[in-house]
Amino acid sequence: MIRETCAACGVGGPEATSMRTMTESGWRLDPRVDSDGRTRYAWCCPTCWERRTGTAPLRGKRKTSG
Repeated sequence: MIRETCAACGVGGPEATSMRTMTESGWRLDPRVDSDGRTRYAWCCPTCWERRTGTAPLRGKRKTSG
């Protein structure tokens, strides 16, 4: 089980079996550059993601046409 917390606000995420389950719940990996210049990724909850980007993350499984 994966249980992550939001890097911005600290809220606990859903219990998930994979990263895909996290993203289907609206959580996103937020790239951040550390002091060494390396890119690190941290989980961001749907609320903080919307504040950061101005857009709400897509939730659930994506529908395919056809």
